[in-house]
Amino acid sequence: MSQDFQQALQVALLGLLLVPVMMAVFWGGMALLTRLTSRSAPESPGGRDAEVEAFLEQVAVAGAAAAVELDATPRPTFPLPPTALVSAWQAVMRAEQLRRKEPRR
Repeated sequence: MSQDFQQALQVALLGLLLVPVMMAVFWGGMALLTRLTSRSAPESPGGRDAEVEAFLEQVAVAGAAAAVELDATPRPTFPLPPTALVSAWQAVMRAEQLRRKEPRR
C-alpha cells in the first residue's frame, strides 16, 4: 500500500475511535458534575413518606376521574366541508400560469 493510503486509514481509524471515547468522557464528566452540584436531599432508607404516598394516591384518583369524565362527554361532530372542484395543487399551478401569461392586446 502507498504511504498516503496508509496515512488516510490511520486518520480514519483514529477519528472513528476518538469520537466515541470523547463522547463517553463528556458523558462521564456531565454525570459527575450533576452528582456533585445537585442540591437534593438524600432519600430516606424507608422509602417514601406517608404524605407523599397520600398525595400520589390523590393525584391518581384525580387523573382517573378526569379520564372518566372526558370519556363520558359527547364529542361534537362537524360536517365535512364541501369538496373543491380542483385540488390545491391545481389551483396554485393555474394561478402561476395566469401570472406568467402575457396580457392580451
